[in-house]
Amino acid sequence: MRRGILNLLDDGARRQRLDEWIRSTASELLRRHHDQIGLTVRENLEALETSALVAQIEDRVGNDLQFIRLNGALVGGIIGILLSLLHHVVG
Repeated sequence: MRRGILNLLDDGARRQRLDEWIRSTASELLRRHHDQIGLTVRENLEALETSALVAQIEDRVGNDLQFIRLNGALVGGIIGILLSLLHHVVG
């Protein structure tokens, strides 16, 4: 079986057909079972405690959250300064 799989992957044309079949099959399954997938995800998320969900999110996007917080602080600060200057100029 391993040899057959390796032979399949060595042949570019076969690998391309396999990739296309996998993509089309996955797309069809997602289209056909869209509602059930959403329901399953919702049920699993609702079953988690808030602290566990927050921990999972932070584990996966922790560094990105830091950048988002930093950018939000910088943009918010700049907007606050601009609004303050505008208030003093107009008022």
